[in-house]
Amino acid sequence: MIVKCECECNCIKDFSEHIQNTFRNFVAKYIIMKDGYRVLDVNCKDGTLLNMLAAKKNIKGYGVDMGAVNVLTAREQYKSLNFKLADPCELEYKDDFFDVVTLCLGANELEDMDAFIQEAYRVLKPGGFIYIAEPHTNSFINYAIKKAEKLTKKDIYKLYTAETLVKKLSTNGLKCTGILERGVVQIIAARKAKSCS
Repeated sequence: MIVKCECECNCIKDFSEHIQNTFRNFVAKYIIMKDGYRVLDVNCKDGTLLNMLAAKKNIKGYGVDMGAVNVLTAREQYKSLNFKLADPCELEYKDDFFDVVTLCLGANELEDMDAFIQEAYRVLKPGGFIYIAEPHTNSFINYAIKKAEKLTKKDIYKLYTAETLVKKLSTNGLKCTGILERGVVQIIAARKAKSCS
């Protein structure tokens, strides 16, 4: 049985924003950065996570998203950061450009996770890190998504296990440096090997 909320607020939107903020706060707390780092936030949405990272360290922040409204909103809100409308699998940045690449609650929007990881590898500097934050597959979010998919008979959100992400990262040349799981959040960190020169 589905119960419709009768209140004036938009409960689903509020819940979604709560989940996004939970993820952003967790990612911002645990990402390793130094002043001067170039950081790329992929599927950056309204730019909030990138702004949180910029408040933590003096970084050069870049965000890409496939939604024009998201990019315009991010540009309006955070003028000191750089935002582009872009396909994460075809980035217009030079090789070895970024110290950190983040993907927070954005894997679902990617057409091809392997193509994205290959592109992230290309734009990461040797020794650079990628952080992927997604719902933990054993969390209530997974349960809720599966129930909603059953009711609507539609795929709503593609979830990746930590093991699947680690395998995809290592297949594409990145070494997993850690998996952090707290509540509904899992962060997979991986590093591009340093060059031998």
